[in-house]
Parts: sequence; C-alpha cells; structure tokens
Amino acid sequence: MQTLKKRGPGRRNKIYYNKGRQVDKTSLEEANELLSGYFPLSKDMLIEYLHLFNDKYKGLYPRHLRALSELVKTSMSEVYEVASFYAHFHILNTDTEKVSPVTIKVCDSVTCAMYDAEKLYERTKLKYKNFRVEKAPCMGRCNYAPVVEVNHNHLLNTSLDKIEDAIQTKQLSYKNGKHITLKQYLKSGGYELYKKILSKEVSFERMVEIFSC
Repeated sequence: MQTLKKRGPGRRNKIYYNKGRQVDKTSLEEANELLSGYFPLSKDMLIEYLHLFNDKYKGLYPRHLRALSELVKTSMSEVYEVASFYAHFHILNTDTEKVSPVTIKVCDSVTCAMYDAEKLYERTKLKYKNFRVEKAPCMGRCNYAPVVEVNHNHLLNTSLDKIEDAIQTKQLSYKNGKHITLKQYLKSGGYELYKKILSKEVSFERMVEIFSC
C-alpha cells in the first residue's frame, strides 16, 4: 500500500507530504481492494481503472480520484482530464454527494447544438430536478443529433418525450440485439484478409491497392 507521508533525502531525513489534498486511508484501502487484480498498475490502464470505480460506486468521487492518482503515480490533473473527457464517467463534485439513481447527459457537441441540444438540456434540467442532469462531450453519434444518454442508454434524435419514456420503462442500459459474436464473425470470413497479409499471400502492393479503393 502507498504511504501518505514519506521520508525525504538528506541527513535530516525529514518527513514530507504530497502536495495538494491528501489521500485518506479509507479511500486508499478501497482503491487497493478494487484494483487488487491489476497490480502492478500502469498509466496505460487508467481508463479501465476509472471504469471500475465508476461502476462500483455509481460515479467518481474526488477521494477515489486522489487515491487512484497516488497509486498510479500520476498527477491528479491527468486523472481528471481522462475522466472528464469521456461522457461515460460520472464525476461527482464532493465526497459526500448523493448519487442520483438516474443520470441524464445531454451531448453538447457542435452538431447536437445545431439541433437545439441547449434547449433540450434546459428543459430536461427543469423537469428532472431530482435527477442528475448535465452536459457531456461528443458521444460519437452525430448523425442522430441531438443525442442524450440516460444512465448507459443512448437515445437518438432525442426529445423530452423519449427521455421520459426511457425513465418510465427503465430502459437505462444499452441493448443491441443485432450484434454478432467473434466466433460468428470469424465463421463468416472475418479477418481473412488480415491473415493473408500476415502470411504474405497478399503482397504489400496489393494491400495498398485494396485499402485505396
């Protein structure tokens, strides 16, 4: 487990503390337990670690972000930048904030803004005062603007009625009945070209020609 205070170099061997808000022992223990299967930790896995906290605690508390920063040995600002970049994560303002049972995120990208996302956000915030309503970065579905995420369910070409319907029918998670498994994809010829390129059955020139079409 990481320590909250450390011995400095030199003859005085003075104890010094990390700058900024200190990590409390309870949060550090919770982080160690949650990440126990991932040690040694790596900065490359930061998004995965954030998913673990977000799923377990239904949001990202500042105290857990500080603990994660300590364990991964990176700055708090870097952890926050990653967490705030993705619409999936729910960043909580305080360590005592009560988690809302429903979180409504309205995409505020340029495309969604062109389709009155700002008005939709204001109307949603006014109607659902007991829920967490916030703006979120681009959700990657610009051709279906405006897009709203109700918990983990993305609503397309969204209206206030669609949001209400999702909440009332408890459609709070993404469902896709049209997906296929990896085994089905391979059976239908998936990765065949990739295999031919690796085995040099397809030349470099031919590969360039195929991908240039």
